[in-house]
Amino acid sequence: MNVGDRIYYTGDRANGSSTGTIINYRQPSEYVPESVDVQYDEERFEGDTKFSKMIPISGFTPGPGRRFWLLDEWESEKKKKLQQMLNQ
Repeated sequence: MNVGDRIYYTGDRANGSSTGTIINYRQPSEYVPESVDVQYDEERFEGDTKFSKMIPISGFTPGPGRRFWLLDEWESEKKKKLQQMLNQ
């Protein structure tokens, strides 16, 4: 994960899906895991940019309930699933 990497957030009950950019990388410390800060593309209100701070890198790990993806990885997975569906 690097500053400038594009991400995709799948959303949850309270928040819609979104794309964004990693704007800060945080080294792990005694109290906080390795994490990133993300600035999302859309605005919540005019001029008010949406952020998520300290998203644990583990949130990007493949598995059930995964919420965060690197954008190119998400697009590749989506394309693969669409192809599988069309080939059935």
